[in-house]
Amino acid sequence: MPTNAKIDDIYPNRYLKCDDLGEGEPIYTIKDVTDEIIGEKKERKFVLEFQESPKVLILNKTNCGVLSDLYGKSPNGWISKKIQLLAEPVSFQGKTTMGNIVRIERR
Repeated sequence: MPTNAKIDDIYPNRYLKCDDLGEGEPIYTIKDVTDEIIGEKKERKFVLEFQESPKVLILNKTNCGVLSDLYGKSPNGWISKKIQLLAEPVSFQGKTTMGNIVRIERR
């Protein structure tokens, strides 16, 4: 019998991916910032939790720098700030792939 289930329904991922952003440029409110050991290289990275999504965003160095430049070096100062996420081509390990880009919400 055919199924209507999607892979993400069966194997949910807790990390926000470009596909999760949809067509728009959603705005998220930072609920919390933690640091975690991520990946095979066991790198320590900041992770953002959002009020609007159960998924979290792992910050790369560039996105971390954007938040740091505008909201300060202490991630505690980022809580309750609004950011906009875009899916754009980025260079990762020598290849071009789609990546989440943090942009500050403009009013």
